[in-house]
Amino acid sequence: MASLADQLLSLLGPGRVSTTAADIATHSTDKWFASNPPEVVVHAQNVDDVSKTLCFANEHQIPVTPQGARVGYVGGCVPSRGGIALSLAKMNRIIEIKTEDGVAVVEPGVITGHLQAAVRKLGFADDARRMMAGAVDAVIQEVAPRLRIAGQQAPDRLMQAVTPAGEQSAHE
Repeated sequence: MASLADQLLSLLGPGRVSTTAADIATHSTDKWFASNPPEVVVHAQNVDDVSKTLCFANEHQIPVTPQGARVGYVGGCVPSRGGIALSLAKMNRIIEIKTEDGVAVVEPGVITGHLQAAVRKLGFADDARRMMAGAVDAVIQEVAPRLRIAGQQAPDRLMQAVTPAGEQSAHE
């Protein structure tokens, strides 16, 4: 039987799967002291890579730990059960900034500081208190509950999501 890395390489193609010592070490931790190595790192480049990885992992009961910029201090991106570290860092495009309604369409690996710089170039103020090195996935986790409490539309209603079974939802 082929190794997990070989199966994922066959599924996703070259340049997306790694088992190098450097990649495993890098994706074993965040800025906190917790650390546990994944068996393999998947460098997703698009939502189809995410969908295929999650579908495969679900089918084979392999744990998956999604990772953005890995700069958190709470251990949330540490692959505590091994398995697959699903890096979203290469999904880092700012697709659109809609100035008329204050909405940015971005991929999950966009660094918050890069989005802030793009917004400033358009003449808008930003929240300078937000950590400059973190990816937007972490900001959404922090902000979404507060938006729901305040009665505003939550960011998860504006997102494209991928379920653990690999199914993709359309964003509004």
